[in-house]
Amino acid sequence: MKGKGCSRAGLWLGALLLIGACLLAAAVMYFQGRARALASRPLVLIHAPVNHEQVTVGEGVLVHATARETGGLRRIELWVDDAFVAAQEAPAGSTPATLVFFGRWTPHTEGNHVVILRAVAADGSEGQASIMVEALAPQGEEAGRHTVAEGETLESIAEAYGLAPEELAAANPGLGPDGPAPGEELVIPGGEEPPAGGGAPPEPPPGSEPPLPEARRLAPLSDPLQAPAQILPGDPLALRVEFLSAGTSEVYEGLHCYIGAGDTPPRWYPDSDGDQSTDESFTLDDTGHWALAEHLSGDSAPIFYWPRNRDLPLDVSCVGIAGGGTEALDLGRWQGAIPPERWTGVTLAEGAAGPDGSFLVEFRITPVGSAPRGIPLWLDPDMTPPTNVRLDERRISLRWDYTPRPDEEPIDGFRIYLNGGLQWVEPAEARESGLPYEWFNPPCGVTYTFAVTAYRVGLPDGPESYSGVVTLEQPAEDCERQVMITFLTLETFDLGGDGRYEDRDGDVGPPYGAFFANERRLTFDGGSLAPGVDLAHGFTHNTTYDLSALASDPSWNFSGAPWLVVDIPADGIFEFGFNIMDEDSGRCRNSDSPGCDDLICEGLSAIYEVNSTNAWMFDEQNEGALTSEDGRCRLTYRWGPAPGSPVGSGVEGGEPLPWLQLEEVVINEDTGRLQLHIRNGGAATWPWRDLTVELQTREGESLGVYTWTNFVLEPGQRIVLEHPDMRLAPPFDACVLLDPFNEVLEAPERSGALFHQPVCPSVPDLVITDVRYLPGGGAGQVSVVVQNRGEGVLERRAIGVQTYLPDGTPLYIGGSYPNITLGRYQTITLNFGGVSEAVRQQMAGGYRVVVNPDDRILESDMTNNTFDVPGGNNLRVTVLALYAPWDYRNDIEYTLTVNAISGSARRGVGELSFTDPDWSVCNRDSGCSLSFYNAEAANDTYWFPISGDETLVVNLSISTGDGRVWWDVRDYLPRDNWNANGWGSRRDCTDRMHHSPGLQGWTLSTRDGQNLGLTFQICYQGP
Repeated sequence: MKGKGCSRAGLWLGALLLIGACLLAAAVMYFQGRARALASRPLVLIHAPVNHEQVTVGEGVLVHATARETGGLRRIELWVDDAFVAAQEAPAGSTPATLVFFGRWTPHTEGNHVVILRAVAADGSEGQASIMVEALAPQGEEAGRHTVAEGETLESIAEAYGLAPEELAAANPGLGPDGPAPGEELVIPGGEEPPAGGGAPPEPPPGSEPPLPEARRLAPLSDPLQAPAQILPGDPLALRVEFLSAGTSEVYEGLHCYIGAGDTPPRWYPDSDGDQSTDESFTLDDTGHWALAEHLSGDSAPIFYWPRNRDLPLDVSCVGIAGGGTEALDLGRWQGAIPPERWTGVTLAEGAAGPDGSFLVEFRITPVGSAPRGIPLWLDPDMTPPTNVRLDERRISLRWDYTPRPDEEPIDGFRIYLNGGLQWVEPAEARESGLPYEWFNPPCGVTYTFAVTAYRVGLPDGPESYSGVVTLEQPAEDCERQVMITFLTLETFDLGGDGRYEDRDGDVGPPYGAFFANERRLTFDGGSLAPGVDLAHGFTHNTTYDLSALASDPSWNFSGAPWLVVDIPADGIFEFGFNIMDEDSGRCRNSDSPGCDDLICEGLSAIYEVNSTNAWMFDEQNEGALTSEDGRCRLTYRWGPAPGSPVGSGVEGGEPLPWLQLEEVVINEDTGRLQLHIRNGGAATWPWRDLTVELQTREGESLGVYTWTNFVLEPGQRIVLEHPDMRLAPPFDACVLLDPFNEVLEAPERSGALFHQPVCPSVPDLVITDVRYLPGGGAGQVSVVVQNRGEGVLERRAIGVQTYLPDGTPLYIGGSYPNITLGRYQTITLNFGGVSEAVRQQMAGGYRVVVNPDDRILESDMTNNTFDVPGGNNLRVTVLALYAPWDYRNDIEYTLTVNAISGSARRGVGELSFTDPDWSVCNRDSGCSLSFYNAEAANDTYWFPISGDETLVVNLSISTGDGRVWWDVRDYLPRDNWNANGWGSRRDCTDRMHHSPGLQGWTLSTRDGQNLGLTFQICYQGP
């Protein structure tokens, strides 16, 4: 019996082990399959528009995107606000690895719109990218008009214009209870023509569903060369106009374009043979774009001479070739003018649509030439050259000796070269020159040649000696790149939670997990839920954690400092991410058990390949943020070459160089001193060289030159520079030019793509959009809403506000708010106290509020800084008619409540209530109505006072005996005279003229074509 029991126990144990092995294998297969599924999702990149771009309602928006999937693609779909717009199908019978989408979408309503591009792979897997686009109302345009035709209703007209019936009704407050009548003219918000096809959206492809909002998307990397240039008036400037690539709505057999700039008529491109009569075509690259750069970039790009202070006109039209060369398809023509501030070498994109297709072309405009670098015209063999040239790795410098003959003329200095390229000069007494760290780590298998020459200044340039040379070789064997990534912060949002309240602080946790890069991992553990230990750590919603601080806290159990160094072989890749879990207590039998740990958040970066077009990223410091797939966490990071890692492409002329960028200018208005926020966006250190900065007026006049000696700044680092003598006077406006004498060669300057230009502070335009009075105990406040409507950003400036009576007498209400930043179309509310009862009485006749009264801030428009608050008045609200559907005629109650509101203060001025009205007319066909022909206590508030900074707010509530309630609210602003009309000829505020401004029709519901609502009138007593 005992042996039999042991046998049974052994069988049970074996069965359990078998089950466990099966579960483990299933889990491995699941996670491997999940990883493969995630990895096989198509990659979608949105090129245009950019995230948070502002567009105009009613104007077409070009949408350009690319999808990639090695297994092949079926189509790309464009969805906006969960509505299908268009799709680009793969060519019949093929599943290309790259598919380009090019289309147009027109926003019809103001506000934010979610634009999603979704790619469907050949195996049915999907990938998507999304951006947010803000649609703004057309500036300076009047609303459109529509004449009502027989049979049209409010709903049918609204649908034709892509509007909601409520929007159309709000724009036409004078509509009667029966809706618009034939021949009546309606106001159409935005002035849009009805979209083709009556506004009906296209049908999505079969099987398509609105895509879900994307939790993780690769944000486009910021262009390090996008600092705006300030081009000054003067003589014509030589401009290189480069065209880089083009996308087309279809894949054609060939493509050529007619391109013109300035006063030059359009020419056929490409034109390799110089004969405009021969047919030539651009070629398609691997990404599905037309390679214009082969013929229209670098030295092949046309150069135009154009005045520095005039926009450069461009004219581009493209033709697609099909049908074996027999069909020429018109893809449209784009004409525009590029302002001087965009001649910076930054890539721009424009396009057009024609009768046979559409195109999008990418181009850039760059000034040609720069300050001369003093390259000599002749070599003098009799000059003594520098000797004993050597590299000092301890001091990170280049050193040399120089012993001229006694009879030689003095020299003016030494020139420092790297691989034949002049970098900078040193004074005659120098025997050492500091170098960037990165030059001591050439790419694998590459040799750097450093040279020093002696020179003299002459006309046009002086002689130069033979060079003293030293080389530095990086072996090809046992040489690998190393990337260092630093994890900076972890920001939490709504972390969800499983509803369990564990013995820990925070909202979820204790968390544990890892930050990783390739095979390297940095782990952490917020503590254990086991009994007898200290309180475990947890994560809290909407909190930012400094990972350096957490890693230095032993209780978080980090396995090391918050950075990792990863080896990258010559054909390797780099990717990183994070995975954070929530520890739970209790038993865990399956994934649904409450004791099983939960996923808090995880994220995985893009894959960066060494041998890709983005290989330059391995030589620079990259910053960014990675949001988890569930949107609960966001990791900020910085990665780039590790100390001592080989840096550079290895191509001669592509050695790493610095590039200083002016990111922000901060002005202390109390002292006039400037702070310059500078970042090195290049791949090499600015190496212990003097940094010179010049301040200029917008007209190019110098305001002073300032120098920081022995300046050093490593790639990716930032610094704030101040100089005791660098000060400005009001309005504190100056342009800043870095390295004005071009003393150090920087990355964009080597190819002539870009040079430092004066960077001028962005110019805002401050406008007061609203003024309210906030009553208080002893004294009230004036609340002023200021908006920036300019193209530029107001950065850390003090905004002043003052108030005056209509005759100019100051009210002494106002002051200044320091350190205000306002982006384009952003608003801020400023409150100013000290409004006594006596001052409030003075304000009754109206007053004026002025922003920036002392002109301390330079604005693009200095004439729109005032806001006039009208004088107060006496108003009266009279109900003229009630109407209801036949089914609601009994047991119904109307309540009209009238308030005067200023800011957060609400003052009740009247309430009118109508219960079970005695209908004048009531039948099944037209419904019921009751008209009031005289103003009486039951239907009239009588006169009540209102101030010019108070809004009239009217609430309407209608309820029936079966428990149904309808309600709505309307605001009437003082600047619109509260939508009131003056006394009628009968002086009783019951003017029923249809075009009377005070007549307000208000419908809350419709049943069987019969309206539920009322009509009332607002009138004023004063002039």
